[in-house]
Amino acid sequence: MRHFAFMITSAGLLALTMSGCERYLAINVPHNQLVPDAVFMDDALANGAVAGIYQEMTSSRATHFASGGTNSVTALMDVAAGVLIFNLTDDRVEEFAAGTWLPTNSRVNTLWASAYNTIFRANEVLQGLATHEGVTPYLADQLRGEAQFIRAFTHMQLIQLFGAVPLVLTADYRVTQNLPRSAPATVYEQVENDLVQAMELLPADYAHARDERVRPNRWAAALLLARMYAYQQQWADAAAAATELLEQTGLYQLVPTSDVYLKNNQEAIWQLFVLESASATNEGFEGLPTSARTIPPRYSFSPDVLELLETGDKRREWVGSYTMPNGVDTYNYIHKYKIRENPAGVPPNEYSMVLRLTEAYLIRAEARWRQNDITGALVDVNVVRTIHGGLTPLEDVDSNEVMDIIERERLIEFAYEWGHRWADLKRWGRNDKLLPIPQQELEANPFLEQNPDY
Repeated sequence: MRHFAFMITSAGLLALTMSGCERYLAINVPHNQLVPDAVFMDDALANGAVAGIYQEMTSSRATHFASGGTNSVTALMDVAAGVLIFNLTDDRVEEFAAGTWLPTNSRVNTLWASAYNTIFRANEVLQGLATHEGVTPYLADQLRGEAQFIRAFTHMQLIQLFGAVPLVLTADYRVTQNLPRSAPATVYEQVENDLVQAMELLPADYAHARDERVRPNRWAAALLLARMYAYQQQWADAAAAATELLEQTGLYQLVPTSDVYLKNNQEAIWQLFVLESASATNEGFEGLPTSARTIPPRYSFSPDVLELLETGDKRREWVGSYTMPNGVDTYNYIHKYKIRENPAGVPPNEYSMVLRLTEAYLIRAEARWRQNDITGALVDVNVVRTIHGGLTPLEDVDSNEVMDIIERERLIEFAYEWGHRWADLKRWGRNDKLLPIPQQELEANPFLEQNPDY
Protein backbone atom coordinates (compact mmCIF):
# COMPACT_ATOMS: atom_id res chain seq x y z
CA MET A 1 0.00 0.00 0.00
CA ARG A 2 1.16 3.54 -0.68
CA HIS A 3 1.67 6.35 1.74
CA PHE A 4 1.88 10.10 1.31
CA ALA A 5 4.19 12.80 2.59
CA PHE A 6 4.03 16.51 1.89
CA MET A 7 7.01 18.78 1.34
CA ILE A 8 8.10 21.99 -0.37
CA THR A 9 10.38 21.59 -3.40
CA SER A 10 13.37 23.75 -4.21
CA ALA A 11 11.28 25.50 -6.87
CA GLY A 12 8.71 26.43 -4.26
CA LEU A 13 6.21 23.83 -5.48
CA LEU A 14 4.24 21.76 -3.01
CA ALA A 15 4.96 18.14 -3.84
CA LEU A 16 3.25 14.88 -3.00
CA THR A 17 5.38 11.75 -2.88
CA MET A 18 4.25 8.19 -3.10
CA SER A 19 5.83 4.79 -2.76
CA GLY A 20 4.60 1.25 -3.01
CA CYS A 21 3.16 -1.36 -5.32
CA GLU A 22 5.02 -2.90 -8.22
CA ARG A 23 2.12 -3.71 -10.53
CA TYR A 24 0.12 -0.61 -11.34
CA LEU A 25 -2.66 -2.08 -13.44
CA ALA A 26 -3.67 -4.42 -10.64
CA ILE A 27 -3.43 -2.37 -7.47
CA ASN A 28 -5.45 -4.47 -5.09
CA VAL A 29 -6.53 -1.87 -2.55
CA PRO A 30 -9.67 0.24 -2.35
CA HIS A 31 -9.39 3.44 -4.34
CA ASN A 32 -10.32 5.63 -1.40
CA GLN A 33 -7.26 4.45 0.52
CA LEU A 34 -4.86 5.82 -2.10
CA VAL A 35 -5.69 9.54 -2.12
CA PRO A 36 -7.66 11.06 0.74
CA ASP A 37 -10.72 13.05 -0.30
CA ALA A 38 -9.30 16.00 1.62
CA VAL A 39 -6.57 16.44 -1.01
CA PHE A 40 -9.18 17.77 -3.43
CA MET A 41 -10.79 20.07 -0.90
CA ASP A 42 -7.72 22.31 -0.65
CA ASP A 43 -5.81 24.28 -3.31
CA ALA A 44 -2.35 23.62 -1.90
CA LEU A 45 -2.86 19.89 -1.46
CA ALA A 46 -4.41 19.45 -4.91
CA ASN A 47 -1.55 21.40 -6.45
CA GLY A 48 0.84 19.18 -4.53
CA ALA A 49 -0.81 16.04 -5.88
CA VAL A 50 0.15 17.13 -9.41
CA ALA A 51 3.56 18.54 -8.52
CA GLY A 52 4.35 15.24 -6.83
CA ILE A 53 3.99 13.39 -10.13
CA TYR A 54 6.87 15.41 -11.58
CA GLN A 55 8.92 14.84 -8.46
CA GLU A 56 8.43 11.11 -8.70
CA MET A 57 9.60 11.16 -12.32
CA THR A 58 13.05 12.39 -11.35
CA SER A 59 13.52 11.16 -7.79
CA SER A 60 13.16 7.52 -8.85
CA ARG A 61 16.44 7.50 -10.79
CA ALA A 62 16.64 3.74 -11.24
CA THR A 63 12.94 2.96 -11.38
CA HIS A 64 11.13 5.50 -13.57
CA PHE A 65 10.83 5.69 -17.33
CA ALA A 66 11.06 9.51 -17.25
CA SER A 67 13.93 9.93 -14.79
CA GLY A 68 16.82 10.20 -17.23
CA GLY A 69 18.52 7.54 -15.11
CA THR A 70 19.53 3.93 -15.61
CA ASN A 71 16.04 2.63 -16.31
CA SER A 72 14.78 5.57 -18.36
CA VAL A 73 13.54 5.72 -21.92
CA THR A 74 16.40 8.15 -22.59
CA ALA A 75 19.10 5.63 -21.70
CA LEU A 76 17.61 2.26 -22.58
CA MET A 77 15.99 3.11 -25.90
CA ASP A 78 19.06 4.94 -27.20
CA VAL A 79 21.05 1.80 -26.42
CA ALA A 80 18.40 -0.22 -28.27
CA ALA A 81 18.48 2.18 -31.25
CA GLY A 82 22.27 2.06 -31.58
CA VAL A 83 22.77 5.68 -30.52
CA LEU A 84 24.65 4.76 -27.34
CA ILE A 85 27.16 2.07 -26.51
CA PHE A 86 26.76 0.57 -23.04
CA ASN A 87 30.24 0.14 -21.57
CA LEU A 88 29.49 -1.65 -18.30
CA THR A 89 28.14 -5.12 -17.55
CA ASP A 90 24.43 -5.70 -17.07
CA ASP A 91 22.65 -8.57 -18.80
CA ARG A 92 19.37 -6.69 -18.75
CA VAL A 93 20.81 -3.68 -20.61
CA GLU A 94 22.72 -5.94 -22.97
CA GLU A 95 19.37 -7.36 -24.06
CA PHE A 96 18.44 -3.84 -25.14
CA ALA A 97 21.66 -3.49 -27.12
CA ALA A 98 21.05 -6.80 -28.86
CA GLY A 99 17.30 -6.34 -29.31
CA THR A 100 16.69 -9.72 -27.71
CA TRP A 101 14.60 -8.94 -24.66
CA LEU A 102 13.11 -11.57 -22.40
CA PRO A 103 9.65 -10.96 -20.92
CA THR A 104 11.29 -11.42 -17.51
CA ASN A 105 13.74 -8.54 -18.03
CA SER A 106 13.25 -6.39 -14.93
CA ARG A 107 14.13 -3.19 -16.80
CA VAL A 108 11.36 -3.83 -19.30
CA ASN A 109 8.97 -4.42 -16.42
CA THR A 110 10.05 -1.18 -14.75
CA LEU A 111 9.41 0.84 -17.90
CA TRP A 112 5.88 -0.55 -18.05
CA ALA A 113 5.15 -0.31 -14.33
CA SER A 114 6.46 3.23 -13.80
CA ALA A 115 4.55 4.49 -16.85
CA TYR A 116 1.26 3.03 -15.65
CA ASN A 117 1.91 4.33 -12.16
CA THR A 118 2.21 7.82 -13.65
CA ILE A 119 -1.02 7.37 -15.64
CA PHE A 120 -2.75 6.05 -12.51
CA ARG A 121 -1.74 9.14 -10.56
CA ALA A 122 -2.94 11.45 -13.33
CA ASN A 123 -6.27 9.64 -13.33
CA GLU A 124 -6.53 10.01 -9.56
CA VAL A 125 -6.18 13.76 -10.00
CA LEU A 126 -8.81 13.88 -12.74
CA GLN A 127 -11.26 11.80 -10.70
CA GLY A 128 -10.63 13.79 -7.54
CA LEU A 129 -11.22 17.10 -9.29
CA ALA A 130 -14.38 15.76 -10.93
CA THR A 131 -15.96 14.54 -7.71
CA HIS A 132 -14.95 17.33 -5.30
CA GLU A 133 -15.42 21.07 -5.55
CA GLY A 134 -12.97 22.30 -2.95
CA VAL A 135 -10.36 23.57 -5.42
CA THR A 136 -10.57 27.08 -6.86
CA PRO A 137 -12.07 26.76 -10.38
CA TYR A 138 -9.13 28.40 -12.15
CA LEU A 139 -6.63 26.12 -10.40
CA ALA A 140 -8.83 23.09 -10.95
CA ASP A 141 -8.80 23.75 -14.71
CA GLN A 142 -5.01 24.10 -14.72
CA LEU A 143 -4.51 20.89 -12.74
CA ARG A 144 -6.96 19.05 -14.96
CA GLY A 145 -4.99 20.21 -17.99
CA GLU A 146 -1.72 19.05 -16.46
CA ALA A 147 -3.15 15.64 -15.60
CA GLN A 148 -4.51 15.18 -19.12
CA PHE A 149 -1.17 16.23 -20.56
CA ILE A 150 0.70 13.74 -18.35
CA ARG A 151 -1.70 10.94 -19.27
CA ALA A 152 -1.30 11.67 -22.98
CA PHE A 153 2.48 11.99 -22.75
CA THR A 154 2.81 8.67 -20.96
CA HIS A 155 0.46 6.73 -23.21
CA MET A 156 2.52 7.97 -26.19
CA GLN A 157 5.67 6.65 -24.60
CA LEU A 158 4.06 3.26 -24.01
CA ILE A 159 2.95 2.94 -27.65
CA GLN A 160 6.50 3.49 -28.86
CA LEU A 161 7.80 0.79 -26.52
CA PHE A 162 5.10 -1.88 -26.58
CA GLY A 163 2.75 -1.13 -29.50
CA ALA A 164 -0.84 -1.89 -28.50
CA VAL A 165 -1.26 -1.17 -24.79
CA PRO A 166 -4.10 -0.92 -22.28
CA LEU A 167 -5.77 2.48 -22.47
CA VAL A 168 -6.19 3.45 -18.83
CA LEU A 169 -8.69 6.21 -18.12
CA THR A 170 -9.56 5.41 -14.52
CA ALA A 171 -7.88 4.90 -11.18
CA ASP A 172 -10.30 2.12 -10.25
CA TYR A 173 -8.21 -1.05 -9.91
CA ARG A 174 -11.31 -3.19 -10.46
CA VAL A 175 -11.34 -1.88 -14.03
CA THR A 176 -7.62 -1.54 -14.74
CA GLN A 177 -6.59 -4.99 -13.55
CA ASN A 178 -8.44 -6.69 -16.42
CA LEU A 179 -7.98 -4.25 -19.29
CA PRO A 180 -6.96 -5.72 -22.67
CA ARG A 181 -4.58 -4.02 -25.06
CA SER A 182 -6.00 -1.29 -27.31
CA ALA A 183 -4.79 -0.66 -30.85
CA PRO A 184 -2.36 2.30 -31.17
CA ALA A 185 -4.93 4.20 -33.27
CA THR A 186 -7.43 3.96 -30.42
CA VAL A 187 -4.90 5.13 -27.86
CA TYR A 188 -3.78 7.99 -30.12
CA GLU A 189 -7.40 9.14 -30.46
CA GLN A 190 -7.57 9.53 -26.68
CA VAL A 191 -4.13 11.15 -26.61
CA GLU A 192 -5.34 13.74 -29.12
CA ASN A 193 -8.47 14.42 -27.07
CA ASP A 194 -6.42 14.85 -23.92
CA LEU A 195 -3.94 17.21 -25.56
CA VAL A 196 -6.58 19.35 -27.26
CA GLN A 197 -8.32 19.78 -23.91
CA ALA A 198 -4.99 20.42 -22.19
CA MET A 199 -4.27 23.25 -24.62
CA GLU A 200 -7.58 24.84 -23.64
CA LEU A 201 -6.99 24.46 -19.92
CA LEU A 202 -3.29 25.12 -19.46
CA PRO A 203 -1.81 28.61 -19.09
CA ALA A 204 0.23 30.11 -21.91
CA ASP A 205 3.10 31.07 -19.60
CA TYR A 206 4.85 29.59 -16.54
CA ALA A 207 3.25 31.60 -13.74
CA HIS A 208 1.80 28.35 -12.37
CA ALA A 209 5.39 27.15 -11.84
CA ARG A 210 6.73 30.43 -10.44
CA ASP A 211 8.19 31.22 -13.86
CA GLU A 212 10.27 28.06 -13.93
CA ARG A 213 9.73 25.81 -16.92
CA VAL A 214 9.20 22.73 -14.82
CA ARG A 215 5.49 22.22 -15.43
CA PRO A 216 3.88 21.85 -18.86
CA ASN A 217 1.91 24.73 -20.31
CA ARG A 218 -0.25 25.21 -23.40
CA TRP A 219 2.73 25.13 -25.75
CA ALA A 220 4.05 21.88 -24.32
CA ALA A 221 0.72 20.36 -25.32
CA ALA A 222 1.04 21.93 -28.79
CA LEU A 223 4.45 20.33 -29.31
CA LEU A 224 3.22 16.96 -28.12
CA LEU A 225 0.30 17.26 -30.56
CA ALA A 226 2.72 18.02 -33.39
CA ARG A 227 4.76 14.94 -32.46
CA MET A 228 1.67 12.75 -32.29
CA TYR A 229 0.51 13.93 -35.72
CA ALA A 230 3.99 13.23 -37.14
CA TYR A 231 3.91 9.73 -35.66
CA GLN A 232 0.65 9.17 -37.52
CA GLN A 233 1.84 10.89 -40.72
CA GLN A 234 -0.80 13.59 -40.49
CA TRP A 235 1.56 16.15 -41.92
CA ALA A 236 -0.71 19.16 -42.34
CA ASP A 237 -1.82 18.87 -38.73
CA ALA A 238 1.77 18.35 -37.57
CA ALA A 239 2.92 21.48 -39.38
CA ALA A 240 0.01 23.53 -38.01
CA ALA A 241 0.64 22.50 -34.39
CA ALA A 242 4.37 23.14 -34.72
CA THR A 243 3.73 26.53 -36.29
CA GLU A 244 1.41 27.57 -33.47
CA LEU A 245 4.24 26.93 -31.04
CA LEU A 246 6.96 28.53 -33.20
CA GLU A 247 4.92 31.73 -33.38
CA GLN A 248 5.38 32.24 -29.61
CA THR A 249 8.60 34.17 -30.19
CA GLY A 250 8.24 36.26 -27.06
CA LEU A 251 8.55 33.13 -24.94
CA TYR A 252 10.70 30.79 -27.01
CA GLN A 253 13.89 31.10 -29.06
CA LEU A 254 16.69 28.72 -29.95
CA VAL A 255 19.74 29.30 -27.76
CA PRO A 256 23.47 28.65 -28.32
CA THR A 257 24.61 25.05 -28.07
CA SER A 258 26.28 25.63 -24.71
CA ASP A 259 23.00 26.86 -23.17
CA VAL A 260 20.53 24.23 -24.39
CA TYR A 261 20.43 22.25 -21.12
CA LEU A 262 20.57 25.16 -18.70
CA LYS A 263 17.53 25.57 -16.52
CA ASN A 264 14.74 27.83 -17.77
CA ASN A 265 16.52 28.77 -20.99
CA GLN A 266 14.39 30.17 -23.81
CA GLU A 267 14.54 26.98 -25.83
CA ALA A 268 13.08 24.91 -22.98
CA ILE A 269 9.37 24.14 -23.19
CA TRP A 270 9.23 21.60 -20.37
CA GLN A 271 11.99 20.55 -17.99
CA LEU A 272 12.21 18.46 -14.82
CA PHE A 273 14.47 19.06 -11.84
CA VAL A 274 15.91 16.68 -9.27
CA LEU A 275 14.83 17.43 -5.72
CA GLU A 276 17.41 17.38 -2.92
CA SER A 277 20.05 15.38 -4.74
CA ALA A 278 23.78 15.66 -5.27
CA SER A 279 23.18 15.54 -9.02
CA ALA A 280 21.69 18.39 -11.01
CA THR A 281 20.14 15.92 -13.45
CA ASN A 282 20.07 12.15 -13.65
CA GLU A 283 21.22 12.42 -17.28
CA GLY A 284 24.35 14.25 -16.15
CA PHE A 285 25.02 11.85 -13.31
CA GLU A 286 24.67 8.76 -15.48
CA GLY A 287 26.20 10.13 -18.68
CA LEU A 288 29.30 11.96 -17.47
CA PRO A 289 32.40 10.08 -16.31
CA THR A 290 33.74 10.22 -12.78
CA SER A 291 36.39 12.87 -12.14
CA ALA A 292 39.13 10.22 -11.84
CA ARG A 293 38.36 8.87 -15.33
CA THR A 294 39.96 5.55 -14.52
CA ILE A 295 36.92 3.49 -15.53
CA PRO A 296 34.79 3.60 -18.68
CA PRO A 297 31.75 5.90 -18.72
CA ARG A 298 28.40 4.16 -18.47
CA TYR A 299 27.61 5.18 -22.06
CA SER A 300 29.48 6.51 -25.06
CA PHE A 301 28.25 7.74 -28.42
CA SER A 302 28.23 5.23 -31.25
CA PRO A 303 30.31 5.93 -34.38
CA ASP A 304 27.01 6.36 -36.27
CA VAL A 305 26.40 9.57 -34.34
CA LEU A 306 29.94 10.89 -34.36
CA GLU A 307 30.44 10.56 -38.09
CA LEU A 308 27.47 12.84 -38.74
CA LEU A 309 29.10 15.87 -37.11
CA GLU A 310 30.52 18.12 -39.79
CA THR A 311 33.81 19.97 -39.43
CA GLY A 312 33.16 23.11 -37.44
CA ASP A 313 29.82 21.95 -36.03
CA LYS A 314 29.50 23.54 -32.59
CA ARG A 315 27.54 20.53 -31.38
CA ARG A 316 30.84 18.70 -31.15
CA GLU A 317 30.96 20.17 -27.65
CA TRP A 318 28.17 17.72 -26.79
CA VAL A 319 30.76 14.95 -27.15
CA GLY A 320 33.48 14.54 -24.52
CA SER A 321 36.48 12.28 -24.87
CA TYR A 322 39.12 10.75 -22.64
CA THR A 323 41.67 7.98 -22.77
CA MET A 324 41.99 5.40 -20.04
CA PRO A 325 45.22 5.13 -17.98
CA ASN A 326 46.31 2.26 -20.23
CA GLY A 327 46.78 4.84 -22.99
CA VAL A 328 44.76 2.75 -25.43
CA ASP A 329 41.03 2.78 -24.72
CA THR A 330 39.33 6.06 -25.62
CA TYR A 331 35.67 6.82 -24.93
CA ASN A 332 33.48 9.48 -26.54
CA TYR A 333 31.07 10.16 -23.72
CA ILE A 334 27.91 12.27 -23.48
CA HIS A 335 28.69 15.90 -22.71
CA LYS A 336 25.32 17.54 -23.34
CA TYR A 337 24.85 18.00 -19.61
CA LYS A 338 27.92 19.42 -17.89
CA ILE A 339 27.21 18.70 -14.20
CA ARG A 340 27.63 15.22 -12.75
CA GLU A 341 27.51 16.12 -9.07
CA ASN A 342 26.19 19.42 -7.81
CA PRO A 343 27.76 21.15 -4.77
CA ALA A 344 25.64 20.77 -1.66
CA GLY A 345 23.44 23.77 -0.97
CA VAL A 346 24.06 25.31 -4.39
CA PRO A 347 21.04 25.45 -6.72
CA PRO A 348 21.84 23.55 -9.92
CA ASN A 349 21.91 25.47 -13.18
CA GLU A 350 20.85 22.50 -15.30
CA TYR A 351 17.43 20.83 -15.47
CA SER A 352 16.48 17.67 -17.30
CA MET A 353 15.16 18.56 -20.76
CA VAL A 354 11.88 16.93 -21.77
CA LEU A 355 10.55 19.15 -24.57
CA ARG A 356 12.40 21.86 -26.46
CA LEU A 357 11.83 24.17 -29.40
CA THR A 358 14.22 22.41 -31.77
CA GLU A 359 11.75 19.58 -32.13
CA ALA A 360 9.09 21.93 -33.47
CA TYR A 361 11.45 23.18 -36.19
CA LEU A 362 12.41 19.66 -37.25
CA ILE A 363 8.82 18.35 -37.14
CA ARG A 364 7.70 21.22 -39.34
CA ALA A 365 10.66 20.72 -41.65
CA GLU A 366 9.69 17.10 -42.20
CA ALA A 367 6.01 17.96 -42.52
CA ARG A 368 6.80 20.60 -45.15
CA TRP A 369 9.06 18.21 -47.06
CA ARG A 370 6.37 15.55 -47.13
CA GLN A 371 3.95 18.14 -48.51
CA ASN A 372 6.48 19.08 -51.23
CA ASP A 373 7.40 22.41 -49.67
CA ILE A 374 11.12 21.83 -50.11
CA THR A 375 12.07 25.48 -49.65
CA GLY A 376 10.14 25.75 -46.40
CA ALA A 377 11.64 22.52 -45.10
CA LEU A 378 15.15 23.80 -45.79
CA VAL A 379 14.40 27.09 -44.02
CA ASP A 380 13.47 25.24 -40.82
CA VAL A 381 16.49 22.93 -41.00
CA ASN A 382 18.81 25.88 -41.51
CA VAL A 383 17.53 27.59 -38.37
CA VAL A 384 18.72 24.64 -36.31
CA ARG A 385 21.97 24.12 -38.24
CA THR A 386 23.02 27.77 -38.05
CA ILE A 387 22.07 28.55 -34.45
CA HIS A 388 23.11 25.26 -32.84
CA GLY A 389 25.74 24.09 -35.28
CA GLY A 390 27.19 27.43 -36.36
CA LEU A 391 27.11 26.03 -39.89
CA THR A 392 26.60 27.79 -43.20
CA PRO A 393 22.97 27.68 -44.39
CA LEU A 394 22.30 25.09 -47.06
CA GLU A 395 20.94 26.22 -50.44
CA ASP A 396 19.80 24.56 -53.67
CA VAL A 397 19.63 21.11 -52.11
CA ASP A 398 18.03 18.19 -53.96
CA SER A 399 14.63 17.19 -52.56
CA ASN A 400 15.69 13.72 -51.45
CA GLU A 401 18.80 15.08 -49.79
CA VAL A 402 16.69 17.47 -47.70
CA MET A 403 15.06 14.55 -45.94
CA ASP A 404 18.48 12.99 -45.36
CA ILE A 405 19.53 16.26 -43.74
CA ILE A 406 16.43 16.31 -41.52
CA GLU A 407 17.15 12.76 -40.37
CA ARG A 408 20.77 13.66 -39.65
CA GLU A 409 19.75 16.73 -37.67
CA ARG A 410 17.28 14.74 -35.60
CA LEU A 411 19.91 12.15 -34.71
CA ILE A 412 22.49 14.76 -33.73
CA GLU A 413 20.07 16.93 -31.81
CA PHE A 414 18.19 14.24 -29.91
CA ALA A 415 20.89 11.72 -29.08
CA TYR A 416 20.48 10.88 -25.36
CA GLU A 417 17.06 12.50 -25.28
CA TRP A 418 13.89 10.51 -24.73
CA GLY A 419 14.45 7.71 -27.21
CA HIS A 420 13.70 9.91 -30.22
CA ARG A 421 15.81 7.77 -32.53
CA TRP A 422 13.92 4.62 -31.58
CA ALA A 423 10.59 6.30 -32.35
CA ASP A 424 11.94 7.81 -35.59
CA LEU A 425 13.17 4.49 -36.90
CA LYS A 426 9.78 2.97 -36.15
CA ARG A 427 7.75 5.62 -37.96
CA TRP A 428 10.16 5.58 -40.90
CA GLY A 429 9.59 1.85 -41.27
CA ARG A 430 13.13 0.78 -40.39
CA ASN A 431 12.42 -0.80 -37.04
CA ASP A 432 9.40 -2.95 -36.26
CA LYS A 433 10.65 -4.23 -32.92
CA LEU A 434 8.58 -3.97 -29.76
CA LEU A 435 9.46 -4.70 -26.18
CA PRO A 436 7.79 -7.78 -24.69
CA ILE A 437 4.83 -7.34 -22.38
CA PRO A 438 6.34 -8.05 -18.94
CA GLN A 439 5.78 -11.61 -17.79
CA GLN A 440 4.42 -10.65 -14.41
CA GLU A 441 1.82 -8.42 -16.07
CA LEU A 442 0.70 -11.32 -18.27
CA GLU A 443 0.34 -13.48 -15.20
CA ALA A 444 -1.64 -10.83 -13.34
CA ASN A 445 -3.99 -9.92 -16.20
CA PRO A 446 -5.47 -12.82 -18.23
CA PHE A 447 -6.72 -10.37 -20.88
CA LEU A 448 -3.23 -9.28 -21.96
CA GLU A 449 -1.58 -10.95 -24.95
CA GLN A 450 2.15 -11.10 -25.62
CA ASN A 451 3.78 -9.36 -28.58
CA PRO A 452 4.86 -11.58 -31.48
CA ASP A 453 8.25 -13.32 -31.31
CA TYR A 454 8.26 -13.67 -27.52
